[in-house]
Amino acid sequence: MFKIGDVVVYKNSVICKINGIEKISLGKEEKEYFVLNYLYRNVPTRIMLPVDNCLQIRPIMSKKDAISLIELMTKSKNIWVNDNKVRKEKFLKIISDNNKEQLCSLLHTLYIKKKELEQNKKNLNLTDKSIFEAAEEIIFGEIAASLNIDIKDVLTYIDNYLNKKS
Repeated sequence: MFKIGDVVVYKNSVICKINGIEKISLGKEEKEYFVLNYLYRNVPTRIMLPVDNCLQIRPIMSKKDAISLIELMTKSKNIWVNDNKVRKEKFLKIISDNNKEQLCSLLHTLYIKKKELEQNKKNLNLTDKSIFEAAEEIIFGEIAASLNIDIKDVLTYIDNYLNKKS
């Protein structure tokens, strides 16, 4: 059972904190709801979920799982597709499937492409940039919450961790 103060994953992709429990009357029935707020988005949010039906939230991964995910990143494959339409469909499917291994490959691919384009004074197109940010929020958000660090520090943490291992 979840409690106030828990950090959870909402709809398999968004990190939220349970900031309260409120009772709401619906007709003659009174029901308790968790009040969730986004942890890493700078958008005021108030998500209400019934306490007795929490299928849309799950606990964040353990610290051990976060480290395993970081190690998985070293095995990520480049999955770039040159055709914009095919790439968009493939990458959006990876986001919706929420498979951590595929998300790591997606992040790796877009990170490499971003660096390559920056060397030529170019940027990712808007679609790729949006997909990159979504994948980053999913993976980096859960790693940050699991390791109790700021999401902005995740990339540095990953670099430091991997450099110590090599």
